[in-house]
Amino acid sequence: MRQIIDISKATYDKAESELAIIYDFDLTEWARDAAVSVNLNGFRVSKSWISKFKEVNNIVERKIME
Repeated sequence: MRQIIDISKATYDKAESELAIIYDFDLTEWARDAAVSVNLNGFRVSKSWISKFKEVNNIVERKIME
């Protein structure tokens, strides 16, 4: 369980440091990288994990209108 928390924290830290638009693909990539770094190679980043991650961290989707 601690490894999942570490993955979430590392993913959030990476997202917070970005100054560009963040897509679900980016979150998936960062979570996979974090899973490797905590030696949880069987971790799969599912759509439900991404949804829960965004909900917990108050990350919302907005349409960009220019």
